[in-house]
Formats: sequence, structure tokens, C-alpha cells
Amino acid sequence: MAIDAVERMVRRRSENPAYYGNRSWRVSQAFILYALASHCRLLNDEIATLAREELSRQNDGSIETVALLAKRKTGSEQFCDRGLY
Repeated sequence: MAIDAVERMVRRRSENPAYYGNRSWRVSQAFILYALASHCRLLNDEIATLAREELSRQNDGSIETVALLAKRKTGSEQFCDRGLY
């Protein structure tokens, strides 16, 4: 299933595709994690790691990435816990 393949891809943090720059890959990971959470697949460790890495970067970090992850994580926890998916 496609969603399984996407989940495997985002779990392999060190495998940055050659055609992505570092920042582009981190933003792509955030969108992937957002999409997975929309399907009730909350990868809390991956979300926490990416958010921590973004917040630790002084000039290259993206607060928008962190905000996107936090918003989806919170919304998905409530949505998925109630069995609405």
C-alpha cells in the first residue's frame, strides 16, 4: 500500500534523496508526517525529532515546519482517538 511505503521512507531519516537539499527534505518530511497523521498514523518519534532539529537550527530552521507538525499531531490525536477515521 502506498501509505506504508511513505511511512517507511520518512522513518529512514538519514536517507536524504540526492535531488533534495537539506532544508527541502526536512520540509518534505514535515508534509509526509502531516499526511500520515491525517491517516491516523502518528509517528511521534519522527515528529519530535524533526521538530527538535528545526528548533535547534539558528538560521536554517523553519518555525512553520514545527507549527505544521504540532497542529496536525494535536488534531489527529483527537480525531483518531474518537474513532472518527
